[in-house]
Amino acid sequence: MQGIFKKLSLVTLSALASTSALAQQPMQWNDYYIAVQGSQFSADSGAADIPTAKPNVLSFAVGQTIHPNVAVEARLGFGVASDTISYEVMPGTSINSEVELDYAVSLLAKPQAQLTNQLSVYALAGWSRSEISSGGASGAESGLSVGAGFEVKTSQQLGFYLDWLRLMDEDYFELSSINLGMTYRF
Repeated sequence: MQGIFKKLSLVTLSALASTSALAQQPMQWNDYYIAVQGSQFSADSGAADIPTAKPNVLSFAVGQTIHPNVAVEARLGFGVASDTISYEVMPGTSINSEVELDYAVSLLAKPQAQLTNQLSVYALAGWSRSEISSGGASGAESGLSVGAGFEVKTSQQLGFYLDWLRLMDEDYFELSSINLGMTYRF
């Protein structure tokens, strides 16, 4: 998995470096966009006896296209529905625990390729911080984020996208999300 992180990071850095070599053109208002997305997060402790929690999140994003093939984006999400997981602590004794994502914030580079006038594919690479609550306790972690997705534009201003983002991949915890959203370009 670390090989994927390195490759996506190199691709992102290469794309960003190539933008500075090009002649700078003044930014236009239509280079900016906002988005709203519904997400199902997957929080996995890595323990075989504890199931993966799947809380639901509502997120908002702002972004700017800094080059026809690169955008930068910030996402902020809040939990809207928790998930209850049940696991056995000893034979015959189970515990139910409610898991909720308090917030998730991501700063992402978004290298993208326009396949047709309506369809584009993209990668995501950057940094995220998330806080999860369970059983009255909460904890926040930060880490490298990578992902990929595609967008279908229905007009010059409006598009719909589906993407996957791994917000964190630690030895003891993995957090990722599947996101379905709508983008509005100014």
